[in-house]
Amino acid sequence: MFSAVFSKPGRVCPLQCDDGQQEHDGQCASKDQVAIQKSVPGEGVHWLVGRWWGEIRGLHDGRIGDFRVLVITRVEADGTVIGRWADRSGAGGEGTKFSFSGESLAVTTTYNNRVILRQVAPGRLTGSFLQRKTAKEFPVTMRRQ
Repeated sequence: MFSAVFSKPGRVCPLQCDDGQQEHDGQCASKDQVAIQKSVPGEGVHWLVGRWWGEIRGLHDGRIGDFRVLVITRVEADGTVIGRWADRSGAGGEGTKFSFSGESLAVTTTYNNRVILRQVAPGRLTGSFLQRKTAKEFPVTMRRQ
């Protein structure tokens, strides 16, 4: 834990943040949250931007498990998506590639697997995970954290 001091008009308050967090606009936030908050200055934040938690049902990946985190930090005006597909801890995922259109997101993971997700309700994505090495497809569900 570390302390940060922020000021508001007329007062100074100490802020106690957990490890892995930092002070941002008077609140504790993770690095991903800070990147998300800064992603679209002066504009509304795209519905896809945020941290999503999900499960690949039936994958039974003993190496890193069946749970995944999708972190989208920015969606640019031309549809370019910046983010990563990571293990359950949120670690890794550098090199993730995205293709976005309307309410559908295609993800190519760092292991060259393919994920297709579609928004089915606010804060909920569903789709499929295609494991390249076995050519098997598994259902995926994700919820905004």
